[in-house]
Amino acid sequence: MAFITAARWFALGTLTVVAVNMIQSDGLPAAGKILAAMAPVALAQAATTVLFRFVPTVEANYYASGLSRPFLGGAGQALTTEQGYNNVVALERAGGFLFVSVNRASLVMGIMLVTYLAYAALARKRWPIWVALPLAGAIVATGSKTGLALLIVMPLFAFFLARAAGSQRPAGRIGAVLVALVVAVVGAQVFLSTADEYVQASADTLTPRLILWGAALNAIGGSPVFGLGFGNWTRELEAGTFVLGFSSRPVHNWLLQAWLDGGLGFATANVALVIVVLTIMLRAQTVNATKHERLGFALAGTAFLWAFVHGLGDNSSVIGDPQNLVFLILAGGVLLNAQILASPRAGTAPQFAIANARM
Repeated sequence: MAFITAARWFALGTLTVVAVNMIQSDGLPAAGKILAAMAPVALAQAATTVLFRFVPTVEANYYASGLSRPFLGGAGQALTTEQGYNNVVALERAGGFLFVSVNRASLVMGIMLVTYLAYAALARKRWPIWVALPLAGAIVATGSKTGLALLIVMPLFAFFLARAAGSQRPAGRIGAVLVALVVAVVGAQVFLSTADEYVQASADTLTPRLILWGAALNAIGGSPVFGLGFGNWTRELEAGTFVLGFSSRPVHNWLLQAWLDGGLGFATANVALVIVVLTIMLRAQTVNATKHERLGFALAGTAFLWAFVHGLGDNSSVIGDPQNLVFLILAGGVLLNAQILASPRAGTAPQFAIANARM
């Protein structure tokens, strides 16, 4: 597990450098070619998620058959056993052909969605929107409550961030941020007052998470500097060291999982990654650019935000799943090349430029 985690971090860092240089050399179309090549995978994932949601017999046959093995290994066929139970077997949920977990499916599709929208805004092209729309519908079809909330919140956040950054008056920037806050607060109040079933379902899934987080904090308290070691959280659960009242599972919080796996140092490194990415994202917004380009940069940063926020309640890695990497790498390459990709508006002087020396 330690090797796998290190490989993901290494891949994110080194391949982002490759993406930066690729975009510097060939411009935005270089990223577009990769996204176009990935579009059939994204569309197939979206289509199968919706199909599995409304025709569960097809879903069950797929997971039980050998067709799932190239994509899921034995995880799909293991769903027929009690030990392999996962939330895709619920009739109101679906994970598509790539996943046996609806939470991971919604996470990856969300990152795909905002990355395609970012390219659509930057390149002023329509075809990425036709990839993003089925992904949005599929996120709803997964039944993931976190995915549904982020589907609403994250694009709105990107829009208001771009509007605030594009304002030439401080009052305008403050106003845009305040509008975003008001919309979020009012929208949340209306939603919570009308969606009783959603609230009850959220309570049903929050309770086991609170138990998990409490047990994780107790374990961290016993070894705050070194943690338990990679993989030992699951081993301790299986050995009965921590009694949760349900089957063992990940901690469903990337910060707690990092602390358990690698101790205080690794947890600090995870937080540092979040701070670095947010800094790059905000600096990209200070580059003089058109309104479409500012929105594109905001959406590219939102790909990382989706993983960070989702990971506080579901996936147990700050980076998310391996299927995220190609999209996060492209988003990182776009953010680090913001100055090169931007088209300065006439009559304006650059405010800030990210260093883009060739690597």
